[in-house]
Amino acid sequence: MIPDMIPGMKQLFKKKEAYRKIFRTPDGQIVLKDLAHLCHALEPCFSSDANLMAYKEGKREVFLRILSFIEKDLSYLHELNKELGEKEDDREY
Repeated sequence: MIPDMIPGMKQLFKKKEAYRKIFRTPDGQIVLKDLAHLCHALEPCFSSDANLMAYKEGKREVFLRILSFIEKDLSYLHELNKELGEKEDDREY
């Protein structure tokens, strides 16, 4: 780590590292896939209802922040979906 990091940058670095540690695990990947579904990561957020569209876009923004913290993009999510298969989609909530 760079010793001269300003406090805000040091805190951000620690936060990003924590996200990476969590989402690198097999359980973390399952949670990431579930969040992608919940947050509409791979589908358009458009709706004729402006409030619904803003709501969906807000959820999607949270997921995209997680992806940026773990330094992945949406193509990673497509790979993860293939790797995990459809077995997780059959569970009930």
